[in-house]
Amino acid sequence: MFALHKLAVFALHKLAVFAQGIFLFSYIWSVGSTTDGDGRAKFDHLMREIMDGPLSEETKASYHIINHVPPPSKSFSAPIPRNGDVFSWKFVNEGMGRYVVFLYLAA
Repeated sequence: MFALHKLAVFALHKLAVFAQGIFLFSYIWSVGSTTDGDGRAKFDHLMREIMDGPLSEETKASYHIINHVPPPSKSFSAPIPRNGDVFSWKFVNEGMGRYVVFLYLAA
């Protein structure tokens, strides 16, 4: 019985990691990709600061954000690697989920 419970907990954790990774990749490429090169740099900065949370007063002023943006309630299980921008990574459903370099043609 304990082994079955342990397996279920592992499966739920793996599902949560996949959901986070797929959500982040989808959010980046559905919202962030609508910008130009300058906008992508701003999106990368804002996205990383939101993931680390909370937003600094400087960032809030720079992007005219008036509402409080709290930090995530818990850290991401599969955070986007720090080298490169958020557009440089693709989440893949292998093992416990991981990011690999994502090659794309910048417009």
